[in-house]
Amino acid sequence: MAPPKFAKFNGKAILITGAASGIGAATARHLASQGYVLGLSDINEKLLTLVSGSISEAYPEAIWSAKYLDVSEAEQVDKWIGDIANELPAWLGIHGIFNCAGVNPTPTALQNTTDEYFHKLVSVNLQGTFNVCRAAADYLKRGAVVVNVSSIMGLHPSAMNSVYCATKYAVIGFSKSLALEWGPKGIRVNVVAPG
Repeated sequence: MAPPKFAKFNGKAILITGAASGIGAATARHLASQGYVLGLSDINEKLLTLVSGSISEAYPEAIWSAKYLDVSEAEQVDKWIGDIANELPAWLGIHGIFNCAGVNPTPTALQNTTDEYFHKLVSVNLQGTFNVCRAAADYLKRGAVVVNVSSIMGLHPSAMNSVYCATKYAVIGFSKSLALEWGPKGIRVNVVAPG
């Protein structure tokens, strides 16, 4: 595959999970406008196709890859990142990750919270972020940036949202620890808390 012409602008590729809607899609559009090459993923394949298509219309060479991905499945994540890393030319490489995939809260009293709901939120919101960071660890260039999405509820608790809050608090702790681990390697890890 020939290098995307936008890569000549800044020579950086960014991977985005949860890119089919909301903050993930808006971030993808903005980064494409700034000349980044993008690897997009989402569990909603149909919507991802629409979003990546609209971005490609405006920035024809900005999308390197747009694929279905369930971030809670480690094998899928390993393959997605490994395939992109192996396909990108060495001069381009992976310079950023935006972990935006997540399950939004459904206010529920604790005694009505099912095991299924608990595991879904933990496996996507927390384990998904872990899976992506772990899979990307050996591919990130010095100077790379990782941005993990928490929530305002990762800073300020909310009644009826104990599981969601727990996952978003955990993303902050995970990110702070990873920043200390990867900082000496020249890789920054940040958190955003929308809300």
